[in-house]
Amino acid sequence: MTYPDLYGAFDIAREYCGFSKFPNPKPSTKSIMWQHGVEYDILICLAEQIIGADIPSNETKLLVANKSLESFARGKKSNPIYSIGLPIAYLPVMSERRMANSLMVFPGHGVPGSSMSEEINKNYAQYILGIADKFEKVEVCIFGPDFDRKAPIRGIFEEHGFKIVRGVDDSKFALHEQKKRLLGFSHVTSNVMGSHIPYAASYGCRVSIAGPIHEYQREHLENTEFYKLFPAALDIVTKYSEPSLRSYFSWLFCEPHEAQTCEIWGNEQIGFDCRLSPKEICNVFNWTMRNVLMSDIKIKEKIKHILFK
Repeated sequence: MTYPDLYGAFDIAREYCGFSKFPNPKPSTKSIMWQHGVEYDILICLAEQIIGADIPSNETKLLVANKSLESFARGKKSNPIYSIGLPIAYLPVMSERRMANSLMVFPGHGVPGSSMSEEINKNYAQYILGIADKFEKVEVCIFGPDFDRKAPIRGIFEEHGFKIVRGVDDSKFALHEQKKRLLGFSHVTSNVMGSHIPYAASYGCRVSIAGPIHEYQREHLENTEFYKLFPAALDIVTKYSEPSLRSYFSWLFCEPHEAQTCEIWGNEQIGFDCRLSPKEICNVFNWTMRNVLMSDIKIKEKIKHILFK
């Protein structure tokens, strides 16, 4: 699956524009690449870390989360670059059914082709067991592929009696499921800095990074596909080390039950205030009357209303 299609990004955009049943189009992966997860300009060195390795040409539109990433990318690439928010920023409003004093745990996971320290996983599970009595409800969300293949990390938490839920993969409704899940918990904690932290923050959860921290190791990454193509990006090992993260995101490092909300920060990271209007989305994605065949007259009228109102 190519980067523009991850997590049903273009289906989310069509839904946002009001024509989710529209049979076509999906922008060509040669014409558009859309950032799908959170990145920080202070922690990266390449535009490919934002968008992905396979940028087809200098004509490909690069769609990024926010103005700081747009500025960073413009210093690296000659492509047309727009800050429009992440796909998750375009999800529809969902009802909040947040349980008071509840905790969702997101253990770290590796990247394809890499491995993780089983010792860190065991120590982290022991840490969560030690603070679980601070909450009325605790669930552990395991990365979808790790859950499916019954990776050791799943068994480690199951042995301690925790309820395990399947986390996201790259399927069409993954972001919908993630949002629905996060809206059900008051607190979210993790031992790794990933997209789930600002996602949860933007939805009003009290977020924290705590316990034995999962740090990237050079030997775990250097033989993966992306880092073979872009070895300079291995600087992530230093940038995502615990001392570095503490210096940039000090407010996140606290005991889970002491965490505070930080919605403004979360919204900044997902580009909530950079979202485009439905008309602007149609223009960026080149969804026009001319280049789309529409069999449903109701859909045709809907598109016409968006484009020409």
